[in-house]
Amino acid sequence: MMQDDLQDDTLAKLQDEKARLEERLRLLDTATASERADGPVTESPESVRDQLGQVNRLIAEQARKS
Repeated sequence: MMQDDLQDDTLAKLQDEKARLEERLRLLDTATASERADGPVTESPESVRDQLGQVNRLIAEQARKS
């Protein structure tokens, strides 16, 4: 039972992270290159897409374990 709760918690955290990364990617995609260069934005859309891919893989692994 505790293992199920842990897996549910992990899955919820991964889904929250996925939503955060999707929003970050949306913001980066709408920012122009000069806005990224001039402002505090140091991430590239590609790096966020990579992170999103990793989170999606982890979500899939958690779903298989459930």
